[in-house]
Amino acid sequence: MDGNVPSGRFGRLSTNPLFEWHAFAISSYRNKASGEHFMVVGAAGDWTKALHTNKPTELWTRKFKFTGLPRMVHLYKNALIVCTGAGVSVPVSTLLQDEGSDAAGFKWRLLWIASNIKETYGAEFVDELIGTGRVIVYDTHVHGRPNVTHLTLAMYQKYESDAVLITSNPNVTRNLVTSLKMRGIQAYGPVFDS
Repeated sequence: MDGNVPSGRFGRLSTNPLFEWHAFAISSYRNKASGEHFMVVGAAGDWTKALHTNKPTELWTRKFKFTGLPRMVHLYKNALIVCTGAGVSVPVSTLLQDEGSDAAGFKWRLLWIASNIKETYGAEFVDELIGTGRVIVYDTHVHGRPNVTHLTLAMYQKYESDAVLITSNPNVTRNLVTSLKMRGIQAYGPVFDS
């Protein structure tokens, strides 16, 4: 498969192409010169946990790559992306591939809420994200469970954001979108746990 996939695109993986297909964000950042790309597949659900436990010798993918929620950051000058846990995999490509966004006037940020972040996701990966200067990490192992709405509102106000994009589990996403919209804030998230 060709690399250098535009940011905000998703690919689908399967261990058996006649059955389940699962979508994951694609990034070409690390291997631009080689034309290769990578997907972040966190062990969050039954299917992905099985991938990590019983590593397959091959995976199937579909050639068509579709656009996902992270592309919406380009509709706003100062969006805040809120991710919990493995939800960080969704905006990774937009975060790592869009080096020119500041020049175009985009100043979006990522608030990542998760536990034991470096141990769970790997120090190299976490350091690369933090190195962009756009990531605010809230480690629940260190700070305890936050009130996600209050934390999001604080970051929204601090960075003078104009919209919030959420990638989390269905309950957190639904509650946060509803709470922010009630305050007149533009907020978006998937309507189901994809």
